[in-house]
Amino acid sequence: MLTCLYTVVGLPAWEIHTKVYELLGLSTPLCQVIDHLVDVEPPKVKEIIMHEDKDERLPVHFGFNKSEFPYMYNYVLRKYGLEGTKCLLMHFILDYMENNLARGHTHEMIKSSIETLLYNYGEECRIVKDLCTNYRGVAKEIKELLNKHMEQVISEVENWVSRRLSLMEVLLNASSNILSLMMRLELYLRGYRGKKGFTVDRKVFNKTFAQAKYLLKQKVFEAILNNELKDLNKIIESINKIKQQLSVKHRATVSDFTKALKDEQNRNPEFDTFIKIIRKVVMQVIKDYEKSRG
Repeated sequence: MLTCLYTVVGLPAWEIHTKVYELLGLSTPLCQVIDHLVDVEPPKVKEIIMHEDKDERLPVHFGFNKSEFPYMYNYVLRKYGLEGTKCLLMHFILDYMENNLARGHTHEMIKSSIETLLYNYGEECRIVKDLCTNYRGVAKEIKELLNKHMEQVISEVENWVSRRLSLMEVLLNASSNILSLMMRLELYLRGYRGKKGFTVDRKVFNKTFAQAKYLLKQKVFEAILNNELKDLNKIIESINKIKQQLSVKHRATVSDFTKALKDEQNRNPEFDTFIKIIRKVVMQVIKDYEKSRG
């Protein structure tokens, strides 16, 4: 059941981080320093990247992307030791959980995605070994600590997300990839193609996709009020089912996506209604774009 249609202002994410640090037995004061370092006042460029003399600070959340992680890990290791790197890794894991829960992922999907995150950081560290001293040991310890309390940790973050986002917003986040692919397909078929392969004109896509997201939110809200969409959780379940089906394929194709989409539309009438809304939105936005060009 939909319990709320609007964004609810939640508690600061750090409050949840602190609960988890305490639960796992990490040094809470040190982890709070790392929270501040990542989210508020990152290091200066010259403090992290060798041969750089830039005095400005790096962007917030620097280190979350796998290509940046070894540099942030190395900085924290030098300044705060191994305990600091445990806090850093746990901070990024919690951010990753939040991002995925905001997209409606299930607990099992969250667990799998954490495994992927740790693996990707490890692979990046393997390439630049000199920056990731003892990463394997740190990752192993965090994983062991987390596994003892995994369900509780996910539930804590999930509760925070549910206070911050409405179910409708979770649905819109969850469907972002579907909207993006359907928009790309339609633009490609209409001749708005990129320079190589199955790509579309980036400027056209960026403009139309931003408008499509805004319009989709309006249309979903109207569909809820008109009782055309009744169970958003079932739609999210269908989206997750498609994601899981495609994730096991080495390289999912457009045909794989289309088949999974159609199968789920046939199985779930609510999902079918939702996909039809997305299609109408895509067509309307492209029509408006072409009209604006004269």
